[in-house]
Amino acid sequence: MFRLPSQTPSANSIRSSQSATLFPRIQSAIRNPQLLFLRPKKFRLPIGVVEIHSGLLMPKPIARRKTKKAVAKRFKVTATGKVLRGHAGRRHLLQSKNAKRKRQLAKQELTATTAEARIKKNLPFN
Repeated sequence: MFRLPSQTPSANSIRSSQSATLFPRIQSAIRNPQLLFLRPKKFRLPIGVVEIHSGLLMPKPIARRKTKKAVAKRFKVTATGKVLRGHAGRRHLLQSKNAKRKRQLAKQELTATTAEARIKKNLPFN
């Protein structure tokens, strides 16, 4: 059915009549569109809790040093606190080295005491 322009209801009259029956917040948002983007004030988060994403709360991490992965791959700290390292010279040109020498190079050795403090500083969780 074709309507004449005078008979077509205006957009404002449709909005006001429909929004009054729906929700009061929608009605106020139609009058003032900026209200859609306003968020209610948040409560203060407890100390030690961080909001990762909206509504996702995680405990705040304690500030720590990160493990240096290059050091972790090269050294091992024993239960008594000694630092072990591997030997150099067992990667290539092994034909010219005798079996005893290769066996000894395969074992781990204690590091020098002067380097222990630096190594342990880079391995905070060991």
